[in-house]
Amino acid sequence: MAGILDIPKGVHKALANEAKALSNDMRTAGSRALNKTARTGRTQAGRLIRQEAPLKAGTVRKQLKVRRATKRALESAVEARYKPIPAHEFKPRQTRKGVTVTFNKKRGRTLLPSAFIATGQSGETVFKRVGRSRLPIKRQFGPPITAYFSRNLEALVQLSDDVLERNLEHETLFILSKLRKR
Repeated sequence: MAGILDIPKGVHKALANEAKALSNDMRTAGSRALNKTARTGRTQAGRLIRQEAPLKAGTVRKQLKVRRATKRALESAVEARYKPIPAHEFKPRQTRKGVTVTFNKKRGRTLLPSAFIATGQSGETVFKRVGRSRLPIKRQFGPPITAYFSRNLEALVQLSDDVLERNLEHETLFILSKLRKR
């Protein structure tokens, strides 16, 4: 004789609701893990960039933006803005021939011929004369942060994969521990 297990309709709805709640909680865990990983990625990107360029941490942090994940859109990213960094951020020194700056710690100082450092209300700025006359002058910039970011991209992806795996495991265990208490 074949046995038939008859499950009442109310139990179906309860199981469906539990599955939906678990799915929602897992999406929450995923978005939390992605956001933590993105924040860690921004920190690590800043460290790698500062090993190469003599920039302050705040200068680098302002140029790196974290796009956060949500429950609906499980996607986060660290974006480097393509905005040139003023040359005065690269430790300028006035010389007889112009201004020297350090764009890369490994390569040493680079000469910006005929440039000069002017002190104004906003601090020191590096300028260069456009022609032979006194004016106009043009503000000098260094490479954008994207140049440094793209050189370190492979290392950042590898690091982010490891961190995401760890964060996702942690957040999943946290959600499951909350479900046990219900």
